[in-house]
Amino acid sequence: MILRQRGGALILFLMVFVLGITALFLSGLNHSWLIHHDLSRTQQSLVRAKEALLGYAVGYYDRFPGEYGFLPCPDLGSGVEGIADLNCQTLDKSSLGKLPWRTLGIPALRDGSGECLWYAVAGPYKSVVDSEKSLLLNGDTLGLFSVQMANGESVVETLIGNGVSDQAVAVIVAPGRILSGQIRAQSSPTCPGNYQVNQYLESDVVGFAQLPNQMENFLTILDLTAYLPEKTMPINDRVAYISQDELWNAIYRRTTFYQSMQCLTKLAAYCVSNYVRTNPLGAEDKRLPWAAPVDLNDYASSSEYTDKAGLLLGRLPNQVDQSNASIGKTAPEELLMDCDFSGIVMEEFGECGGLPNGLSVAFSTLWRHWKDHLFYAVAKAHTPDSSVPTEDCESSHCLELVTEGGVELCAAVVIFAGPVLTGFQSPRYGPPSAGTDTKGNIQNYLESPNFTNTAGYGQFLQYDQDQSINDIIYCVKN
Repeated sequence: MILRQRGGALILFLMVFVLGITALFLSGLNHSWLIHHDLSRTQQSLVRAKEALLGYAVGYYDRFPGEYGFLPCPDLGSGVEGIADLNCQTLDKSSLGKLPWRTLGIPALRDGSGECLWYAVAGPYKSVVDSEKSLLLNGDTLGLFSVQMANGESVVETLIGNGVSDQAVAVIVAPGRILSGQIRAQSSPTCPGNYQVNQYLESDVVGFAQLPNQMENFLTILDLTAYLPEKTMPINDRVAYISQDELWNAIYRRTTFYQSMQCLTKLAAYCVSNYVRTNPLGAEDKRLPWAAPVDLNDYASSSEYTDKAGLLLGRLPNQVDQSNASIGKTAPEELLMDCDFSGIVMEEFGECGGLPNGLSVAFSTLWRHWKDHLFYAVAKAHTPDSSVPTEDCESSHCLELVTEGGVELCAAVVIFAGPVLTGFQSPRYGPPSAGTDTKGNIQNYLESPNFTNTAGYGQFLQYDQDQSINDIIYCVKN
C-alpha cells in the first residue's frame, strides 16, 4: 500500500513537472511570438511615417513657392494633438516631440506596443515662421543626427552619422513598451500619455539640442534581449531615419526642380544685364560688377555676398558697393534684391511663367536658399575699371559659352552649380554645422573649365550629361 502511494506521488510529480516545463516552453514561444509581432507592426509604422515625411518635403514647394525640403515641426503638445508646432525652438535648433500625424495627413501611427511614434527634425530643416526659418536650406544642408545600434550593453554599430556629410535630417522613434522607471500618465485622447521625452525614449535626449546646429545621437535596439532588466543600458526604442541624400534625391526627381533652378539662373542673369541701365556714361557704358569671393565666413548670410574689386570669377554678388564706387553710381545697392523686373519680356522667360506670386517674390525666395550655388564670371572688357566706350565682344577679351547650338560671346556668365558629382567633387559643408569648410573650394561646385577665369576671357561649358557637367549657365550679352 505504501509503495503504491509512493508510486502515485511520483507519477503526479512527473505530471506536474512536465506540465510546468511545457507551460514554460509555451510561454516562451508565446512571448517570442508577441515580440516578433510587435517588431513587425513597429516596422510598418516607421516605414509609413518615413514615406509621409518624405512626401511632405517633396511637396513643400507647391505650398510655399521658392522653398524646397522643409519638414514639419513635431507635435509638442501645445495645441491640437497631431498638429505640428508652429514655432518649434529657435533658428537652426533641432526639435523633438511626437509625430505630427494630422499635419502629414495620415492616421496616428503606433508601434507594436500601441504607443504613438515620436519624431525629431534637424534645426535647419524645420518649417517654422519666417523669422525662425533657416536662411539657407538646399541640397548641401547637413543633417544633425546620428543613429547607433545598441545591444543593451554597448553600441555595436553606427548606422548613420559616421562623418560630417553622413548625418540624418530626421529620425522617427517607436518608444516600445514602458520600461522600469518610466511613467506615461494619460492625457491625450488619441495617443494616451504625456510629452515628457525621457518617459518614452532611452536615447540621448537629456538636454536635447541645447544649441543651434548641435549634433544629437539616437539609439536603436539590436536584438530582442537588448531591453532585459539585467542589461546595463536597457533599450527598446526602434528608430528609422531620413538621410540628407534620401530627402534631396527625392526632390531632384521632381520634374519642376531643374526648371525652377534654370529660372533662378536666367533671372539672375537678367539682373546682371539690367545693371548697365543705370551706368553714368549712357548706352556706351556696359561695365558690369565684380564677383564676390568664393570663401565666406557665413554662407547663409546675405550680406556676405558682396563684390570684391578685381575679382573676375566667384560667387554671384548681391551687394555691389565696390563696383558702384569704381563706376561712379549709387544704384542699385543690391544687384539681385533691388532688381527691376518691370521691363522683363515674359515671352523670353516661358519656363518662369509657373512661378506664382510675381517674379520678384519667387526669385528672392529661391535666391535666399540657393545663393551659395550661384557663381559669376565677368569679361575683362566689362569690369568696373575698364574703358568706356565698352569694347564689342570678341573672343580675345570676352567669355565664350559653348552650348549644343554653338558658341556665344558673353560679357559675363551666371552659373548655377548642380548637385555634387560623385567621384569628381567633395561634399560641400562649412560652418556653423561643420568645423571644416569645403564650400570655399570652387572646384567642389563647378566642373572644368568652368572654375577658371583668371584673364577675363575663356570658355565655359553648358550642362551636358554626356560630359559629366551639371552646371546651368546663362550668357549676359554685350
